Amino acid sequence: MNYAIIEINKKQYRVSPGAKLNIDYPLDMPADKEITADNVLLVREGATVLVGQPYVKNVRVALKPLGLTKGKKVTIFKKRKREGYRRRTGHRQHYLSVEVAGITVPSEKS
Repeated sequence: MNYAIIEINKKQYRVSPGAKLNIDYPLDMPADKEITADNVLLVREGATVLVGQPYVKNVRVALKPLGLTKGKKVTIFKKRKREGYRRRTGHRQHYLSVEVAGITVPSEKS
């Protein structure tokens, strides 16, 4: 099984071709164009494992965006006893759903 470990926005993801995952929506990435992840930490192709120091050179992972989504709602509740202070708010994290289009590893000519 081929897979790679990539780093996007200081978070690491284990990806394989055809896999779908949600990444935190960054403001500097377009949500409609194909994304190329250059920060590859580890690649496994068959029995060969390439480990980067810190990144593996010339390895790219192509990510095809599927759309923007939101995560589950997280409820925040603050209370101070005997003071009548109660606050309830919520938060939904924005994610970019992507599908791994492919992992390109250059062939070594020895």
